[in-house]
Amino acid sequence: MGDFERTFGAGANLDSIIDGYSREYRREQRSSGSVSKPKPTDTGVKTFPSFQEAMSWAKSNPGQTITRIPGQEGFMVKAR
Repeated sequence: MGDFERTFGAGANLDSIIDGYSREYRREQRSSGSVSKPKPTDTGVKTFPSFQEAMSWAKSNPGQTITRIPGQEGFMVKAR
């Protein structure tokens, strides 16, 4: 039995193990904010922590659109 089999078990699928680590790494990158995109709050864009708050704002401001913040949690007013 080799090191790989001792660590992951006999019959483990190498591709699925690597994919799992890659997904976990990308998820950590998004949640830690280490993605090198400018944050919407830095550009003066109005943001909301929850969908309910964003929807409430959108209902009181017809013609405005809300969208998810790319690579982060929360919502923001979509630029026209």
